[in-house]
Amino acid sequence: MNFTRDTNWPLWVSITFFVFALAIVCGRGEVMATEDKSELYFISVPVVSVFADIYDDSERETQVLWGEPVYVVNETEDGLWKEVVVPNQYREPEGYPGWINGRYLTKDASSCVNLPKLDTCAQPVLRPWSLEDSGHALLVVSPQAYIYACPDKKSAVKGRVFASSILSLRNLQPVQGNDGHSYWNIKWPHSESGLYLPYQAGSREVLPSQGKSLLQTARRFKGVAYLWGGLTCHGIDCSGLVYISCKLHGLIVPRDADQQFAVGLPISRDELEAGDLVFFGKDEDHVVHVGFYVGNGQFWDASGKHGVGLSSLDRGSYSAKYRFLGGRRYFEE
Repeated sequence: MNFTRDTNWPLWVSITFFVFALAIVCGRGEVMATEDKSELYFISVPVVSVFADIYDDSERETQVLWGEPVYVVNETEDGLWKEVVVPNQYREPEGYPGWINGRYLTKDASSCVNLPKLDTCAQPVLRPWSLEDSGHALLVVSPQAYIYACPDKKSAVKGRVFASSILSLRNLQPVQGNDGHSYWNIKWPHSESGLYLPYQAGSREVLPSQGKSLLQTARRFKGVAYLWGGLTCHGIDCSGLVYISCKLHGLIVPRDADQQFAVGLPISRDELEAGDLVFFGKDEDHVVHVGFYVGNGQFWDASGKHGVGLSSLDRGSYSAKYRFLGGRRYFEE
């Protein structure tokens, strides 16, 4: 902006506006850190958003679930905001970059599962994973599950977790609850005896690696609202639905639709089977949407128009604005 008198403003107005603008710019700069570091932290809440900038109202890039690791590479001078890389979500070779409010991070890994670190990849790939070498790990397979103080759903609710979160077991075998149901006894911060997760909500193995099973998992999110960057049943986007569903079935895929399109076996429309992924966009360099093929020209997706539900390859908002780019198959039957 030109702060000269050519604007025909009174001089005092120009000076005041200039000082005000300079204060905003300098004030914002003061909170940016100059120290460069890389430290391992863990998410200490059920879910936290990763933002593009250091404000809660900036664009949400993605989310990270309880107990997952992140690497802090920088921070604001007041320590409130941490610049992080999420290693298990591919966007760049090191992971997904962004900013997280520091109050949701901890260095205490006593209740977290030490899963093997995924290899750094120079380009998007499909990365299989399992719980086989993780000892006391438990995978949350329900879209959402509550954690109780005792093995009884009438006891106090102490927390909640979302699908694909990984918990640490205190005992490998479930316990019989006071209400006649079975529960997993899990480690939890500040709880010496642990807390309890309903048996059906957790699994000691990833789900079957099959396209139809993958579609069934995605269908469990029916009716969930659309949320840009979301990864839970409280809000999810199209590529997030693919990411979470695949993770539950033992496959870490890229986080975003354009890179999900870059991996897997290319499938033509005539070859599509239930559980294959279908992609839309202006062209192959501009992929904007993804869903799971169901059959009969229909697919299951998270859409800004209807949330998670059924859409058509030939009709609807994405079919009208963009063209079908092709399918991808992640699992062979």
